[in-house]
Amino acid sequence: MLTLPSRDSELREKFDMIDLAEKRWITFAEARQAAKRTFANCSGINKVNTLTIRADGSIHLIEWGPRGGKKVLWNFGKFFGRA
Repeated sequence: MLTLPSRDSELREKFDMIDLAEKRWITFAEARQAAKRTFANCSGINKVNTLTIRADGSIHLIEWGPRGGKKVLWNFGKFFGRA
């Protein structure tokens, strides 16, 4: 079972619950490439957030910066069902 940030947490605004529920997760490498594309195509943004599934099955909310920096904002825990 995945652990969610509390209802009043600002983190809830950084991802779409539908994407989480419908298992719209991408791998770490796909997330890095998607962030690079987004920064290249949109000059006004300074952060990109992705729901990323890691090799161990855990789901992370990762914030990417324009120079490739990353920060794990939330670890939802491991998903053991079928993706």
